[in-house]
Amino acid sequence: MNEPATGEEAPPGQCWHNMFRNPIMVSGYPILTKHEHGLGVEMPLNMVAGLAGSERANQFDGKVFIKGFSTMLIAVKITTDLLIWHYFYNSEGERISYLDHTLQGVDDISLLQLDTARHVVGWCSDSMYYAGAADARYDIRGTGLPHPHAGCLLEKVSISGGKVIEGGVTFAVGVKDIPPHLTRNWYIPKLRWIATKYVVLWDETDKRGWLVNGISALLHLVRASLEHYRTDDFSSSFLFDPSKMTDAAEHKPNSAHKVLIDDNNKQLEIYPGKSERFEEDEAKQKEAEGSRTWKKKRGYYLFEDLVEQHYNILEQIMDHHSHMAGRNGVNLKVRVRKYLEGWDFVELATDHDPCPRIATLQALGYGWVDFIRSIGAVTLFGRGFGDIIRPIEFDGMCPNWRSLPTRKYYLAANLFKAFYGIVLEISLRHVNVKDVDRSGGTMIQFKFSGPEGRV
Repeated sequence: MNEPATGEEAPPGQCWHNMFRNPIMVSGYPILTKHEHGLGVEMPLNMVAGLAGSERANQFDGKVFIKGFSTMLIAVKITTDLLIWHYFYNSEGERISYLDHTLQGVDDISLLQLDTARHVVGWCSDSMYYAGAADARYDIRGTGLPHPHAGCLLEKVSISGGKVIEGGVTFAVGVKDIPPHLTRNWYIPKLRWIATKYVVLWDETDKRGWLVNGISALLHLVRASLEHYRTDDFSSSFLFDPSKMTDAAEHKPNSAHKVLIDDNNKQLEIYPGKSERFEEDEAKQKEAEGSRTWKKKRGYYLFEDLVEQHYNILEQIMDHHSHMAGRNGVNLKVRVRKYLEGWDFVELATDHDPCPRIATLQALGYGWVDFIRSIGAVTLFGRGFGDIIRPIEFDGMCPNWRSLPTRKYYLAANLFKAFYGIVLEISLRHVNVKDVDRSGGTMIQFKFSGPEGRV
């Protein structure tokens, strides 16, 4: 086994190594199947406690502990029937405190669950979220997928970019004249709304998908548009300087929020806008006569305007899906699961009026189609999205899972807090959630079963 150097933290899933002085690995020994790899080592609860030098489990500060004098384990996660523990110890053999840990966002686990769960010592919860990130891939290509055929949900749906309303007499609305239901600054409420929605970025070349929150998908579209504008036929007028943009420090599901609400980012210039010529009278101090000068006021198409433009399209798409699905999704229940309906990402990013598209899935992907329909997620098709969610690598990681496998029709997601309640609701129907992390940093796998009960 590969051991970390003295003083280093054990790689994810390998903290149990420190429970033994000379661990010996035996291959071929029959053990129960775990629902996922890399979690750690499974052992009976009494053995877990014995190796920690303890005979009891305690509840302290909202967490379940098995604590000895210089060692302790904390129950961090419940995954189906597996209870995952993280092992801590004092390397000098001195007393370890209940407070000598940095764990946050552990699952809500009670002492009553200990008797019915299988126990695994190990812990891995790190992934990086690239939806909307500055260093994600934006050389995304169109799909050329066919339009929906007769009987499809989006068969007759059309979307338009609309028209910006300009001209007319200049006016201002007084504060006392604004009705209570009219929001004066609607930018933040729009972002707050779309942050509660879900989008699947489906890679038609790799045959895999990424379930992301709506605000991250919005920023992903905005960045893809900026990349397109940089090299298209109008690039000579392109003013945007990416070095002036304030980006999020981390690759997290809520990173897009920080980028889109940043005041500096909102005012970054993308294109020169309409210029207005106007007169201005100036009174001179030493002369009785005044003077008249002509001045020019130049406007700009800003980053905030591009965000609003893509929000407008995504809002229409989401409302169309909601309308076509019918009350409580009744119209979705009779749809064939092998057809995934959505929109071309590149058409949206390059300012074309988008047309609905349809992809055909193999049976491997049928189950999660029910799932995304249940949560009202819309699909954007493309080729070359890259790894939108990436596990943070560690020694011993399975090579096949350093990246979401291609051509397996897998759907990957990051279970951030806003998604947690929906997963619990949907899992009561046809989704078996194998790993739920409310702290916002875990790439998960799902096992889906259809209405017939087949996995």
